[in-house]
Amino acid sequence: MSLDIADAETWVLGIAGEAWIAFLELRKAKQRQAPLTPLARKRILFSLRMMAADGQDVSEVLWTSVTNGWTGIYPIKRKGWQAPTLAQTQPNKAVEQTQDWIKEHGAPVVVDKLAVSERLRQVSEKLRLAKVMKQS
Repeated sequence: MSLDIADAETWVLGIAGEAWIAFLELRKAKQRQAPLTPLARKRILFSLRMMAADGQDVSEVLWTSVTNGWTGIYPIKRKGWQAPTLAQTQPNKAVEQTQDWIKEHGAPVVVDKLAVSERLRQVSEKLRLAKVMKQS
């Protein structure tokens, strides 16, 4: 997805102008730690567009970063809201990563929880009986 910086800045100024300007001033103040390069500016604008598409309030995202002195932007977490997982956003990539992991580590072992709990019960019973026998 291509992003025209001028169009993106016009868009963000239209919906969160004051917050965007405050965020840029924060980045300018922290220029030494986190310079706002053209690429960084483009990525931030792209992220804001994606957050807006996910229902995030861009103004609130920017103000939260400014308030906390963050040089980056992060989605606002709400109770019951979770950032989309890789499997939701890029299902093929998630499948590829899972296949790569299995190739590297082998297939995961499936554990029968009922069998494990039954075995633990049997061992516990044997230990209890051994303790009773020892006391006798």
